[in-house]
Amino acid sequence: MVNVHLSIDVAVRDQFIDRYGKDAVKKEAGTSYVATIELPENQYAYQFLAGFGNKVKILKPKAFIVKYVKFLEGAVKLYK
Repeated sequence: MVNVHLSIDVAVRDQFIDRYGKDAVKKEAGTSYVATIELPENQYAYQFLAGFGNKVKILKPKAFIVKYVKFLEGAVKLYK
């Protein structure tokens, strides 16, 4: 498990609060929030995050971002 920091849109904020608690989500600028959650480093976590589309951006850790991008690239390859 790894602590993952995410920039999340207000449109998905309540989903993160419901799942991870109010303390996991902090207000940022405009309609953005930062969520700090614990996730495993596996395809299920990547699938979970991908389900939010462009409403969630991983901020750190870098190693998790690299693995997530490889996961997404593998999915995109199916359509090339």
